[in-house]
Amino acid sequence: MAQEMPIALPEGRKVPDKHFFRIGEVADLLGVEPHVVRFWQQQFAQVRPERSSTGRLLFGRPALARLARIRTLLYDEGFTIVGAKKALSHEAAPVKAPEIVYVETKVAQPHDDTVEVSLRAEVDRLTRDLRSLEARLTASEASEAGVRRQLAGAESRLDAELRAALGEVEAMLTVWPS
Repeated sequence: MAQEMPIALPEGRKVPDKHFFRIGEVADLLGVEPHVVRFWQQQFAQVRPERSSTGRLLFGRPALARLARIRTLLYDEGFTIVGAKKALSHEAAPVKAPEIVYVETKVAQPHDDTVEVSLRAEVDRLTRDLRSLEARLTASEASEAGVRRQLAGAESRLDAELRAALGEVEAMLTVWPS
């Protein structure tokens, strides 16, 4: 079977000799999950599957080639979704006019290193803040223990002074004429 567009699949994967592929087959060929293929389908106007008479999504060879190119741009060349869209807009447009397909799915966000780096930095900052608070709390507890010891010492001295003063008052009362 002659191919109109080259289909660059991940190593070790070969395109079967057929015209249409179901979404699970496309995902297996590309080495991604089916929800990723659905997400790319929503994000890239160049990818438009057809519907079978039973309503199933069927990806033709041109759509598979375009998805393989998107995978290469995103996974191998490090493009973002926006960058891949720009790169694909400069390449040849699809042969078939796109048809509008409405699909309701929950889409997982693609892996984005900048978000991961940002989140890791935030976790590191929060960890440092937590350690600082723990150190301050430990110091505060030590300080509180010292204050408690000082208060206990002052309380015993005050108690001793009050007992002495009380003893003096009692002594005066015993000698005081009634």
